[in-house]
Amino acid sequence: MQTYKKIYDQAKKSLENAGIDSVNSELLNIFWYGFGVSRTDLILRGMDTPNAKQYKEFCRIIEKRCSGMPLQYALGECEFMGMDLKVGEGVLIPREDTSVLVSASLEAIKDVKNPKIVDLCSGSGCIALAIERGFHETCDIYAVEISEKAFKYLYENHKRYDSKVNLVKDDIFSCYKNFENDYFDLIISNPPYIKSGDIPNLQKEVLCEPHLALDGGNSGIDFYEKICEFWIPKLRIGGVLSFEIGDGQYDDVKRIMESFGLGDIEHFLDINNICRAVIGKKIG
Repeated sequence: MQTYKKIYDQAKKSLENAGIDSVNSELLNIFWYGFGVSRTDLILRGMDTPNAKQYKEFCRIIEKRCSGMPLQYALGECEFMGMDLKVGEGVLIPREDTSVLVSASLEAIKDVKNPKIVDLCSGSGCIALAIERGFHETCDIYAVEISEKAFKYLYENHKRYDSKVNLVKDDIFSCYKNFENDYFDLIISNPPYIKSGDIPNLQKEVLCEPHLALDGGNSGIDFYEKICEFWIPKLRIGGVLSFEIGDGQYDDVKRIMESFGLGDIEHFLDINNICRAVIGKKIG
């Protein structure tokens, strides 16, 4: 069996030849996941050897990553707001940018007692689970996802964290009928928001993710319009609607929200100073 140092050097060369960016950070991540070996361990234990099972799994991950599969898919999990969530082909990979949406939404309902919340286009469940963990009072949360593949990961993550979130496998543009008007205190969504015409130009790793979770129609804002039309009646007066948005979409999304009776609209920036979340209240 080869030493950790030799395995590292060979894997680094393979990733570089495959044109992978940020090779060093990715490889350290894979080493930690596959072997439980950190950067310091590599220095101190570089001449040690892993067991055969670990090495085989490590090689599988490197092979998948070199093929262009996103790192999170190759590892089978992704970290989001302190949670290790199961992910794989067919589900959108949680991004750190989405924590802006979660944090702003938690702040917006922090004084609401026993809030009723729905997460639309839930995917892996990262938003619903983070809201549940972040809201320390009792809350009633629904997570709605239509994709069979994505729902599998939503269910697995729900089990992993012993969640009380109500899982709903359904179409957000029909299941709204199952809820009473003026019911929710928070409606939150990270919907598809990439213009259809822009999708072929995305990074190859992103193109591995489900188009269903990416394609926001020709304008990129189709889902915002439909969610506002169908779901705002389900929001109580004073309730909050929270969206994640793409770069440059704030003005259009704000206009849509205002046209459906929302006010007190605020926007929130991500670490790159891009407007990433927009929140409005139902005022009448």
